[in-house]
Amino acid sequence: MFFKDRFDKMTRKDLEEEIRVYKDFSKYTRKELEKKLRVLLPDINLNEFSDQELEDLLRSNYTFSEYSTEELREEARRHERFEEWTREELEEDYEQLENTEANAEKYKNIKWILIAVLCAFLGYYYGSMNTKLNYLEQRTEQLQQELNFIEYQNEQLEDRVDTLSDIIDLIIIYITSDDLPEVENPSTSAQII
Repeated sequence: MFFKDRFDKMTRKDLEEEIRVYKDFSKYTRKELEKKLRVLLPDINLNEFSDQELEDLLRSNYTFSEYSTEELREEARRHERFEEWTREELEEDYEQLENTEANAEKYKNIKWILIAVLCAFLGYYYGSMNTKLNYLEQRTEQLQQELNFIEYQNEQLEDRVDTLSDIIDLIIIYITSDDLPEVENPSTSAQII
């Protein structure tokens, strides 16, 4: 942090003293004040004190052990920031804070709605993609069957071509062989074997 305020230079004990001056104990009931003071000062008879005296006694003996040093600094900064404000300014700031919290809650709800819509869209998209994938798998299987059938027909044609080739070879061999009788008049069909 580049900017250091006076609270950054204070020791923990000084911070505790600073906060002790304005620490508000009015929210505590008398029983709660007595309970806290019995822990801090077990030897004192607390019945002799008024409510305000109990509050002052607790303030002067209050320990800040549950606070970290940084939390004490933040508490002191917060008090210093609001110390000079009027009641109206504090109420206005509090209302703005409440409005901000209400807006944050509203945006949180909107965020959850958007997440739900996104999940629904992704679910639909996934289902649609799954359907398309199933269709493509079926189409691939169908094309594979057609390819197998075409290959079978091709083999059949090859067999026929081999058979025709054999027949043609036999005809050529028969024609070229010397064992054929001589034909006197090739123009007459009666003499053709």
